[in-house]
Amino acid sequence: MATVLTERRVVGSPRSHWFATVKIALGPFGSIDAYHVPFPLPLVTLLWKVQTIVTANALTISDKPLVELIHSVQSAEFMSTWSNSWRHFSAGNIICDYTSSPGAADRTVKGSFTSDVDCAGVKSNVIYASRMQILFAALAWHIQWPHEALDIQFICALNANACVDDLTNTLLWATAVTGNDGDMTLQSAVQDVVVTAGNVSMIQFEAKSRQLLLLTLFGSKSIAYTGWMLLYEWVVGVREVVAFAGDANVEWQVMSEYTTP
Repeated sequence: MATVLTERRVVGSPRSHWFATVKIALGPFGSIDAYHVPFPLPLVTLLWKVQTIVTANALTISDKPLVELIHSVQSAEFMSTWSNSWRHFSAGNIICDYTSSPGAADRTVKGSFTSDVDCAGVKSNVIYASRMQILFAALAWHIQWPHEALDIQFICALNANACVDDLTNTLLWATAVTGNDGDMTLQSAVQDVVVTAGNVSMIQFEAKSRQLLLLTLFGSKSIAYTGWMLLYEWVVGVREVVAFAGDANVEWQVMSEYTTP
């Protein structure tokens, strides 16, 4: 774990330009505050446990460890099957790529959703998953949903060809390592993360009807796999979580931008 955390340079103040942009855009209005949310300790504990399990259970296929057979980079678009000819959803919180003035050449914060024109070109939210990230998400998902089957096609709809094979193998590995009910210490670790990070959400922006949909990372078993992938990126430092505090409530949002360490 120390190697991963050091490699990703997670220690220190927020470094993404997205957080700075949000602070600048929201500050003058005075009604909404935004602040950086550090990842919870249970998430670090779970990552350490998963790394220990991966090291101790080097499942081999044709004399090669499973971790070596998984592609090190695997793209995954948020909720890819939600897009069709009638309804198009774009992930990205309130960070938009402007396609018309103002700010045509700049990524900036959308000030209002009264018109969908400026947010029509929002970037797809993409996850570039490492081998460890795929294993982490598969193991955590299996422990959270021990008697459920994951709809892999849902996740892999717009992915590279190896996606189905990778996820099938990792879920088989997770079942073999933990059994159908999962290890008790892992159950406790996963539950601690669900409790401490369960209010983190991602927003889908439906451009045609100008609606925002708030989805927590564990909103359903299909969403939860993406949620665990995002939590991994949070703890190793390639995504940030920002809390937006208004008069009525506080919302924790995972940032849409994938930050290269």
